[in-house]
Amino acid sequence: YVFAHAKYICFVRGRLKFNDGADPAPFPSEVVVFTQDNFDKEIKGLSDLGFWIKLKEWCEIKYVGSKSRIAKHIVPIIQSYIDKTDANFYLEPFIGGANVIDKISCKRKIGYDINHYLIELFKHLDMIDELPDDISKQEYSDVRKSWQDQDGKYPDWYIGAVGFLASYNGKFFGGRAGIVKTKIGTIRNYYDEAKRNLLSQLPQLD
Repeated sequence: YVFAHAKYICFVRGRLKFNDGADPAPFPSEVVVFTQDNFDKEIKGLSDLGFWIKLKEWCEIKYVGSKSRIAKHIVPIIQSYIDKTDANFYLEPFIGGANVIDKISCKRKIGYDINHYLIELFKHLDMIDELPDDISKQEYSDVRKSWQDQDGKYPDWYIGAVGFLASYNGKFFGGRAGIVKTKIGTIRNYYDEAKRNLLSQLPQLD
């Protein structure tokens, strides 16, 4: 995860340990530094810990867990391990917006996420072209209510599509994102952008 106001991230060599050092973590470890101060000098003395990234600006990640802004740093590290070990299986435990897994080259790739509707959306990517050109306020409200009531009115993949693609910053049912005029006067259709972005990822998600 990348948290709001994180300024530095370190991808730790090896794995951090728990229980007084007896048990290594079952996943790659990261160190996140939150500070308004310049931490560059301290980082030079911590280079043995792992690979450090200084974010260009404080992260205001609206989609919780998004790795899109640091994917260019993460992917080469993961890919190097895959290539060196001739691994033929890659499992990503927090797939989120699939901004890392879609750039990984491996014979078999599996993505996991705790959000059932997100996974159902990815399992029905062949239906993306069938989505309407616009999600009206009424449709958004109806689908959100159906999700809240668990009434089974809509298929889970469609709830995922509306909940993520038609919401501001990809926050699941965090408010409808329609066509808006930006501060600089341009017109943006956030839902259409999200849908087209997902369609562009399809060849890498097969």
